[in-house]
Amino acid sequence: MAWLPRVLRSAGLTTAGVLAFVLAFALALTVTPGEPGERLAAPGAQAADTGARPAGCGRGAVPAPTAWMGESGRLDVTLPSRFAQGPPAFAGSLFHPLTPPPPGRRLPIVLLQHGTGGDRCSLEWLARAVAGSGRLALTWTAPGGRDLGGQDSYLNAVRATASAYPWLRSTANPLRAVTDPRRVVLGGSSLGSMSSSYLQGTALTPGTRALVALDNLRRWQLGDPGGAAWECGRPREGEVRPRVPALGLAMDAPCKTGSSPRYRELKLSGFKHWRATGQPAMVLALRGFEHTDFAVTGTDAQRQLVWHYVDAWIARWTEGDSRADAVRRLLAPRVLGSRTADLLSRRYASGAHLAGVDTDDLAALLRR
Repeated sequence: MAWLPRVLRSAGLTTAGVLAFVLAFALALTVTPGEPGERLAAPGAQAADTGARPAGCGRGAVPAPTAWMGESGRLDVTLPSRFAQGPPAFAGSLFHPLTPPPPGRRLPIVLLQHGTGGDRCSLEWLARAVAGSGRLALTWTAPGGRDLGGQDSYLNAVRATASAYPWLRSTANPLRAVTDPRRVVLGGSSLGSMSSSYLQGTALTPGTRALVALDNLRRWQLGDPGGAAWECGRPREGEVRPRVPALGLAMDAPCKTGSSPRYRELKLSGFKHWRATGQPAMVLALRGFEHTDFAVTGTDAQRQLVWHYVDAWIARWTEGDSRADAVRRLLAPRVLGSRTADLLSRRYASGAHLAGVDTDDLAALLRR
């Protein structure tokens, strides 16, 4: 038997598949709502962020914040697991702007799940950019277990991400008073893109407005040809259910298994699945990007390019007054001083199904 359904059953459920797991578990879970009228201190009054590397971060250097990321603070937090099996809690980092929002205003929040072997520092650069732009961001460490990249890693990513949602509304969230749990953007890199692509289509992620999948947006949890690493060569299994608008950013290379097919629309599996359901979607294959460039190995220029699209995607689906400008940025013929077509892969097509644009070759469209 393939491992994905078995992994989900290992959470203590007796389901026959992924969807049944979600529905059964969602009915049994209780989320603690915020108390009406409660107000905590504004982000600027929270504990000082020393900039020191959080405990438990051990793989790769955390890119130093740069001016374009804006100013942000970090709070160390603990996310209790909502599952009976697996780790009892997950160490997290909550990033916030230094300038508090106006009284009564709540901020959208971006949840970021790291990839295999990573930790809560792996996507800190992106969380800093989110917070520096006036939003909130949450990262955490989901332990990989003994089978790095296998079922323990995947299940813990699912557990950690699903556990973040009730935490947002609970008294354990030090910024609950300024957190808007109805405007959540779910995201992740590598393994995190797998778990996030799946979870956005379930009842475990209430309030999710959009998805950001870094290498890459998936149709299949396993065996998706547009994937990145070990999972691409497996039999197709665990088709996801598109429920929210999705942005996928992909590396400029085939799956790392070495046996991946190479054709122009290789990266568009998830995109075409989203489009077929009528959900807005974009998948951009970025020229010269390697798999880990989305996390800790990217250059500052690469991170700025990723942020250009992630920032616009967040604005489009969570901030009403910025939507028209966000669409212009997403479909702009020039980005960061370069022609957009020159920033996209020559080998792999990029697609867009958004605001009246529907194309499997965005670069060609923008060259016209």
